[in-house]
Amino acid sequence: MGLWSGIKYALNSTLGTRDFQPLDKIINSTAGKSNFMPLDKLLSAKILLCGVSGEVFHLINKNLGTSFDVTFTVDTPIGSSGYREYAVAVDTGTWEITATIPNVGSVTNTVQVQTLGTLYIFRYQIMGTNPIFEATQSTVFHIPNEIEGIVGYAAGAGGGGGSGHSTAYAGGGGGGGGGASAMIAASSITNKNINITIGVGGATGASGGATVLTGLVSKTLAGGFAGQAGNKTTGQGDGGQAGGVGGGRGGGTNTWPALPGLFGEPG
Repeated sequence: MGLWSGIKYALNSTLGTRDFQPLDKIINSTAGKSNFMPLDKLLSAKILLCGVSGEVFHLINKNLGTSFDVTFTVDTPIGSSGYREYAVAVDTGTWEITATIPNVGSVTNTVQVQTLGTLYIFRYQIMGTNPIFEATQSTVFHIPNEIEGIVGYAAGAGGGGGSGHSTAYAGGGGGGGGGASAMIAASSITNKNINITIGVGGATGASGGATVLTGLVSKTLAGGFAGQAGNKTTGQGDGGQAGGVGGGRGGGTNTWPALPGLFGEPG
């Protein structure tokens, strides 16, 4: 049922009765029926902002020259993304949005708003320059309450190098492979703990241990494989595989120069 036919039907069905309803109530009562949209959705688009408490968004319409700020607080609701969310009504045009987290940093991106009645999402990433925590041994890290989002880096331990062959002019041991690594971003509004198990570097001929994260994030970063022992025939030891794919190359002897190892692959 279209807008005017809906109004006509409502008027005809209520004229002369005690159930006559105001026009705005008639229009709103048709929302969600026959693809009819509420007037506020027809007259504006919306940009979905996602962030943390204390974050400030500065929005500028580059076409109209208008601007305003949106500040997130602890009362801003948490959305399906795990972050605080707010959909702000805007006009069409190019919107330049600067997101700022105090004591962390800021970033500016643009959103092209072309169609009224459409929800657009502002996508961005802010990374602080100074880490708030660095773990060198297994521990449990409790994220401070005022921090609602984290970006972290973790890696598995490297594998140990292979032993050299005892025969003269035989190959040296291969270098150990690098551990897998990963950069991780997550909302920490509802879960404040990260359990960290740090992988231990491999001894001679032994693979490195995995680094395991549980709690707020769940991630296992495999350690690198050990380098192989030196080979009398080939003159070098094969490198250990990385925590992902690939691996370190073999070490050398007094007749074969050493070859550098390769980095571990992303986890």
